[in-house]
Amino acid sequence: MQHMKLLMIHDFDQIFASFQQKEAVLCLFQSLKVTTQKILFTYQLDNDTRVRMHEKWFPGKEITYLNQEMSLKNTTHYYLDARSKNEAQKLQLIQNLSVNYFEDDFKMIIYCRTTMNLNIICKKLEELKYKYSKIDFETNEFSSKVQFNSFLSGKNKFYVTNTPKYKIIFPVTTILVYEMPQFNSPIGYIQRSANVLTHKTPCTVMNVVSSDADKKLIEAIALYCQLSLKIPHLFTEVTPNNVNSELTKKQK
Repeated sequence: MQHMKLLMIHDFDQIFASFQQKEAVLCLFQSLKVTTQKILFTYQLDNDTRVRMHEKWFPGKEITYLNQEMSLKNTTHYYLDARSKNEAQKLQLIQNLSVNYFEDDFKMIIYCRTTMNLNIICKKLEELKYKYSKIDFETNEFSSKVQFNSFLSGKNKFYVTNTPKYKIIFPVTTILVYEMPQFNSPIGYIQRSANVLTHKTPCTVMNVVSSDADKKLIEAIALYCQLSLKIPHLFTEVTPNNVNSELTKKQK
């Protein structure tokens, strides 16, 4: 039985409308003999679906359900949804974070839709005297791979970025990018799921494009799982030492 440290399914309840479709995906994980310590579903599932899924597929497992505006709980790394339009709620979340979370290894990734919103968030961070790293794709201020890796190993608590179409957000080595024509989500569901992991995950970019959304998405998830299991370093913790070694490898 292979083991993954973390599995995240983004927009699970919206992509697969029926309980049967959800079960098909979970069946796939079982057939791949994948086990996980922690499973994250973004967006609240209805209670009936949640109970049935938990009892049938994940007895005794830890499952976390996330809303669009919520961050990951019980971790020192936080994530805000790239599609969130409400910058005010992001600001509120920043202000309301418990001081208990502000430890040396605390990191928070904040996605903004536009340069204007990015600047609003940065201004608020400055008012609160928080240090942050910023990438503005709209004005091409993305300097190098070093910036994000420096953020991982540095003292900054916040990393602020906007997300234009077809940009690979993080400079890392396996992100599976999934394009679904019937959804207005060119960044890709699986890419964004992978992005949550990439603050700890050196990750290669792959594209899966199809109008046959359900079938292809299941295949994409399967491929993502298989890749995670085949590449030993995929779930290694990022430290200043191995960040430097990854950069050295890429420069060669």
